[in-house]
Amino acid sequence: MILIVFLENAFKHGFDLLEKDAFLKIELTVKENLLHFFIENNFNEADQNKSIGIGLENVKRRLSLIYPNTHELTIVKENTLFRVDLKLHIE
Repeated sequence: MILIVFLENAFKHGFDLLEKDAFLKIELTVKENLLHFFIENNFNEADQNKSIGIGLENVKRRLSLIYPNTHELTIVKENTLFRVDLKLHIE
């Protein structure tokens, strides 16, 4: 369920708003006890505010509560690219 927020945001704030040259890259791998999820999309900078939304803050909080000390989450918003890189150690 946590991954759905990242997918939804990529469409809602990026892919759906661009008229041309929109892209969405998604990678999901599970190897041994490591789930690696990566998503990257472009967006129109003019359509975006500069803050990270409440949905992403909620995901960060959920990860901290459900997977304390067993995850790495990197969120990067630069120029017209938005990237999420999540590594989750699962048992």
